Parts: sequence; structure tokens; C-alpha cells
Amino acid sequence: MNGKLSSLEPRLMWQHFEMLTQIPHESGNEAGVMAAIKAWAAEHDFPAETDATGNVLVRVPATAGRENATPVMIQGHVDMVCIQDEGRGFDFDNDPIDIVIDDGWVRANGTSLGADNGIGVAAGMAAADDPDVSHGPLELLFTVDEETGLTGASNVDFPGLTSKRMLNVDSEETGILYVGCAGGGQDDIYLPLERQPAHTAPDGNVELTVHLSGLKGGHSGLEISSHHANAIKALARALWMLHKEVAFELTSMEGGTAHNAIPNDAAAVVVVGEGDQARATAVLAAAGDDIKAEFDSVEPGMTWTVLPSQEGGDVMSTASRDALLRLLLALPHGIMEMSADMPGLVESSVNIATLEAIGNEAKLLLSSRSSVSEALAGVRMGVRAAGELAGARVDSQPGYPAWRPNMDSALLALSKQIWQEMTGKEPEVTAIHAGLECGIIGEKIDGLDMISFGPDIEGAHTPKERVKIDDVAIIWEFIKRLLAQD
Repeated sequence: MNGKLSSLEPRLMWQHFEMLTQIPHESGNEAGVMAAIKAWAAEHDFPAETDATGNVLVRVPATAGRENATPVMIQGHVDMVCIQDEGRGFDFDNDPIDIVIDDGWVRANGTSLGADNGIGVAAGMAAADDPDVSHGPLELLFTVDEETGLTGASNVDFPGLTSKRMLNVDSEETGILYVGCAGGGQDDIYLPLERQPAHTAPDGNVELTVHLSGLKGGHSGLEISSHHANAIKALARALWMLHKEVAFELTSMEGGTAHNAIPNDAAAVVVVGEGDQARATAVLAAAGDDIKAEFDSVEPGMTWTVLPSQEGGDVMSTASRDALLRLLLALPHGIMEMSADMPGLVESSVNIATLEAIGNEAKLLLSSRSSVSEALAGVRMGVRAAGELAGARVDSQPGYPAWRPNMDSALLALSKQIWQEMTGKEPEVTAIHAGLECGIIGEKIDGLDMISFGPDIEGAHTPKERVKIDDVAIIWEFIKRLLAQD
């Protein structure tokens, strides 16, 4: 191996990870990386199967003398969230990720990295082909389309699975063992928009693009408690403040890129009379300053720009503009409830994830999460009510289940013991406010004892994503020791 990561240890794990970064694998475009995994399996004479959804299962025989050990599944998803810096011009359908080693971390150059969950996939592959790893029978389950709705896990279909334990290497904080996760669901809101030609002011019209950028964004489950600003919500506030002061018409509004990422960028095109341009610019600047002041400690990079535009075309009617802005202001976003059972854990939340209001319809995508199924139903009910009050159609997609913690788990007890022996520290045991595939897979395999863990990954689902090199080595040693136990 002569790649950029060839000097890092554990060598095989980094080798597999780098291979993954060189093959495009955005959600829905995983065929290439799955073909590479199957080719790797064939090289090692590991039987590999593909189900109807595109998931791949690789069956790995036990190492000599471990044939009667407890069968273990190592599970990860192959797809990644593809986000890039504004103006980067990266083609995720064709370009390999440009990897950078930077002061003890691996990151990408201006794009998301795919450590979520390439690190987990690489861990499973390395466990199978590293001759120094002692293990019983292994089932490596690689799923597709996790990031856009857990589709792969929901449709896993491999007869004859034998695993009694599952290691999900899809968490992002070293020293934390996850034994539960939130369930969730997606709601799509479709608001009709009436269109009409822009009214011509006596002194002529000016078209302006209002752009909010530079927000941190982040994973809408893991980062929701960080109080990062939602670009869509913030832009709606600024436009509502403008409507109170200056007559304007709204041509378009859009923001966000993924259902599970807090939107870090949003823009709108407005039309004002030429004589109102200076006043409109001043009001928008003041609105931006107010919002920047609110998020001063968590969004130091927040940037507002108001620049001339030439989009042209029809504008929304006043009624449609106001209905859209009122809907955006009324919809919930952020933490809805903290857990009463596990201090510090977010129980329920909502993310206004994407908005596209360009033609005759505004489409909004909201992602709700909760570790309590009844609470999730209540949160989604509120989303639906807000949409319907605005006159929108709301399509509620099927949800995915939560993973209820089992504090009496034998795998948890073993994991705590091994972590203590390795590090001299007690691991933190908690649940995560994100949708892990454990909840779904655990429902499909009776009696499956599961745990989720992983190395420190910062900025997942953003161009700031990075994974800590030393922590990957720690997690690798943890996996080796777990697999060595019967």
C-alpha cells in the first residue's frame, strides 16, 4: 500500500478505509464500493452474498481452534453524507476523497470524509484478514442507504444468520459504549405556492440574494444539543423582520442538503423597489446582527450577505410568501425534551433539514427523533399539525425503531471489563440521540446482544469531518480483545 495513510497504524484498517475513500459512495450510489468489498472477499475465499436491497454479507470462518466460539457480527454502513464547502466544486459521483493528515487527525480537503461509517466498515474487513486477530465465526454485515433513512438495515434479508453478538462500529466518541439509540421518522411537507409577475415599483425593481452561510451544521442527532443555528429557520426570521419594514416579494428560498444534517447554508431571492434597496439592505443587516448576537458563542463563522441578483421569473403571491414564512417560523426545530431516565440525554428532537421553494410548491423535509416511541409520535403529530394549518400536504414516511438499553447484557459486561483492562478507566455507558441500525437489526435477529462504539469523529456530515488517528488504534485493540473472547 502506497496511499496517503500507509504510515498509520493499524495498517490494514487504514488501508481498507483509504480504499473506501477512493470510490464514490454517497447514499444511493454504493454499487462501486460494494463491488470492491466483494472482490476483497473473493481474494480471501470468504463467501459473500448480496440481498435484494444491495446489502452485502461476508461470512468469515473462525481462526484455527476458535470454531466453537460465539459467532459475532461486525456491522457498518457503506454510504456517506456528501457535503462540501461552498465553491469547492467537488463531484461526489466521480471524484475520490482528497485525504489530509492534519495534526493527529485524518480529514478531507473541503468535503465530508466518510469516516462515518467507513471506519466501521474498515474495522470489519481488517478483523477478517488480519492474521493476528483471533476470532470465532464472523458475519460482516455491510448495509446501504443508512444516511437517508436506514433503508438497508430495514430490508436486511440473509437466511441462516448465526451471530449471537453484534459490534456496531458506528459511534463517534472514544470511551463511550452505546447500548440504546433513538428511533425516528421523516415528514415531507408540500406547500402550494401561487406565482405571479413581480409588481413594478415606480422607480423600478431590484433583485437581491440574501445568503446565510458559515454555520457549523452537523449531525441532526449528535449535534442537536450543541444549539447550532438552523440556516433555514434563521433566514425565515430575517425575511419576516424585513416584511415588517419594507415591501418585498419573494422569488425563491432554499437551504439544507441532507435529512440528517442541520442546515448550515440557506439563501433567498427577493425583489424590492429600487428606492427601497438601501432600507431593505439595512433591515436585513440588522436582522442578521440580531441572529448573530443570539448564536454568538456557538456560530462564530455566521456570515450574512445581501447582493444583487439576476434570477428573474415570477414571484410568490403575498399570501404564499407569508404562508411559507409563517410555516417556517412555526415549525419546531431543536430539542423538544430531555430524557427523564438518562441524565444529559436528549429524548426528543426535530430538525428542519431541507427546503426548496422554487416553483409552484415549497418542499420541506423534517426529521424527528426520540428514544420513546410515544414521544416520537407526539412530536411528528405537531409537525403535521403545523403543516396542515398552513394549508400544506404532509406525507409521513415510515419510522424506524428505537433500541432499548439492556443493562444486563453479557456483551456489555464483557466490554466494560475489557475497556477497564485496556485503559484503566471505566467506560461511559449511555444511549445516543441518533438512529443506529442496531434497533432495526436487533428486531430481525432474536436474542442478538449488541453494543455500539467507535473512535472520536468530529464534524460528521460536514466538511469539517475528521477522525482521530490515535483513537482508531484504541478502538482496533478493543475489537481484537472482544473477538478473542468466547
